[in-house]
Amino acid sequence: MRHAILIACLFVVTSCNAPKNGTPATGSSSGSPTPSLSSIFHIDPEYYGKKKDSYGSLVRNVDNNTQQPIAPVSCQNGDSPAVNELSRQIVGTMFTPVDAVFKPDDPIATEELQHHFKIVSSPGTTPPVAILDRNSNGIIFWYNSDLVNISEVIDAANEFCTKKKKVSVYEGSSHKCSEPKWTPFNVGGKDIKVIETYVISSFQCAKS
Repeated sequence: MRHAILIACLFVVTSCNAPKNGTPATGSSSGSPTPSLSSIFHIDPEYYGKKKDSYGSLVRNVDNNTQQPIAPVSCQNGDSPAVNELSRQIVGTMFTPVDAVFKPDDPIATEELQHHFKIVSSPGTTPPVAILDRNSNGIIFWYNSDLVNISEVIDAANEFCTKKKKVSVYEGSSHKCSEPKWTPFNVGGKDIKVIETYVISSFQCAKS
């Protein structure tokens, strides 16, 4: 549970104007440009420039009983899936006020899929979920699986394909572990670091 909450806190303490699709946000109430941290240090979102195979070949792991996709194992070991889900719900509640200020990834909003995600925006430079590519034949998501559940991605893909009068077919996922990120928190005299799990999941829109 601590891991997801630390990620949320890490987003907050490093908050800045979140760029969309790699373009830093600027502007102020006075009309003068206000550079964000991302524009000063040229920080692009983690998903910027990523493609379906950016994290390697897709792997199609599904539950033998339900045939539902199984998310890649978290890069931060220690918590059970049940505990991770509880912490994600807590973080989602913490981020509820943020959604009114910080916007989700532009394509997520354009496709009107944001209602599928408990956590869809953050004060950091990278939203927790984004669309890498989509067309009439499918959709590809990038997401931080410590903050976004694969079931949410599945639901969003289902709606996207349904709107095109097709059915969603899970193609597979690949993932990457982030570099360790040190937080400003200390427990028992030790600095705390988190390792985030970045996932790319692809879905085809097939004729029913």
